[in-house]
Amino acid sequence: MLWRHGGGHRHMLPVGHPSGRHSEVDWSKPDLKQFPNFAKLMGNEVILRPGDYLYVPTFWIHYIVSLNVNFQCNTRSGISHDYDALIRQCGF
Repeated sequence: MLWRHGGGHRHMLPVGHPSGRHSEVDWSKPDLKQFPNFAKLMGNEVILRPGDYLYVPTFWIHYIVSLNVNFQCNTRSGISHDYDALIRQCGF
């Protein structure tokens, strides 16, 4: 699932937190009493097939459910070339 930036509805952990950039909500079973605005998120469900890839725009986030064996390679887009070697290691 992909979710667009929606204010505080995603309940992201603060930047300095060891799990920063992650949500404090268990997205597989959200506690809507503790996080009532989470129900206001709008998502897109995408099923990828072998050879597909998913581009997640800036300020969008994703939640993955694996339907079978898979592998992932994440990188950030932008002007920097700091991660080019890592991207090539993933086959891109």
